[in-house]
Amino acid sequence: MELCTEQLEPVLDVEEVIALEKRIEQSGIPLAELMDRAGAALVECLYDCAPASARHVCVLAGSGNNGGDGWVAARLLASKGAQVTIVTRRNASEISAHPAYEAARATMMAIEDDGLPILVYENPGEEKLDEVLQHADAVIDCILGTGFEGENVREPYDMWIRLANTARTRGSWIFACDTPSGLSAQSGRAAQPTIEADRTVTMLAIKPGLIAKGSGQFTGKLLLAPLGVKHS
Repeated sequence: MELCTEQLEPVLDVEEVIALEKRIEQSGIPLAELMDRAGAALVECLYDCAPASARHVCVLAGSGNNGGDGWVAARLLASKGAQVTIVTRRNASEISAHPAYEAARATMMAIEDDGLPILVYENPGEEKLDEVLQHADAVIDCILGTGFEGENVREPYDMWIRLANTARTRGSWIFACDTPSGLSAQSGRAAQPTIEADRTVTMLAIKPGLIAKGSGQFTGKLLLAPLGVKHS
């Protein structure tokens, strides 16, 4: 299965992608399987684009299903020998989104039962997060998904984004999952602050906001992960 491609089509509105996900689930492919494929696509992109940056990786995981992709990616990266840190706002057991909850719990079980070497920081303060990011060769942005709209990113995610962008100025690569956090995947409007990624791996289809005028400064190079789904 091809996980990432530079093909920038099809372009679907965010609502159309949501409807597509429902049809995929009805066809017999669980959303948890799509999440596993999305996490694998992020890992593939990291190794293809910046293999040297796969040594120390920080995953910024929000509490929604975008964050679930990050929990999967963290587990896969650690299994490949990377030193991985997950930053999460909530304990894995308190995540309410599905299948993000299942992905987070599976990763925690791999840490607790199998000894997978992943560090987890729950809602760290600014000083601690900056310290973590100073050691990161790559940052995977799984904070906010394609449903985000707004002029300002709320706490603590605004601080996460600001510090991640600072880490990029120090040489860390940033890989955004689906859309750079703070950027509207539908309109391309950037909130304050917005992730400035080197690569954006968007899932299933290109969203219009990712190719809107000016969005390139936030997406970096845009890649599509079809996740093995063929569009009719």
